[in-house]
Amino acid sequence: EWGKVCEKVYDALHGRYCKMILDIDPEYYYEGYVSCSSSKEALETSEMEIEMDAFPYKRRNTKYHAEYQVSGSRTVTIMCDRMPTAPIFTASNTMTVEYDEYMQSISNDETEAEFEITEGENELTFKGNGKVTIEWDGGMF
Repeated sequence: EWGKVCEKVYDALHGRYCKMILDIDPEYYYEGYVSCSSSKEALETSEMEIEMDAFPYKRRNTKYHAEYQVSGSRTVTIMCDRMPTAPIFTASNTMTVEYDEYMQSISNDETEAEFEITEGENELTFKGNGKVTIEWDGGMF
């Protein structure tokens, strides 16, 4: 009976790229390739080992989200977790965003930043008129 259960688990997980949420940390997930193994002795005790070669950061299940009104120029500060990430911008009108030495045009289509924000406070300066929405991932070790 246990052998059949092992086959189903192997078929469902082994060698696949998956997301894994742990009961003890439900706000984050891990993602990576899964491998399954069990020895003959483990078959007798109904044990199986499941391992994941995971991405180096655990990632938030929900993205950060912020909206701002821009009239001419506006600098905003957003906080980033340890994992560097490229934010996604959506603007009601065409405008620009500046971060460090980067300057990028954004519009009402989702625009992925050509730069990554890093751990801690990040200042973004928007120039134009309208509403801008920012979404970004979070993750930590």
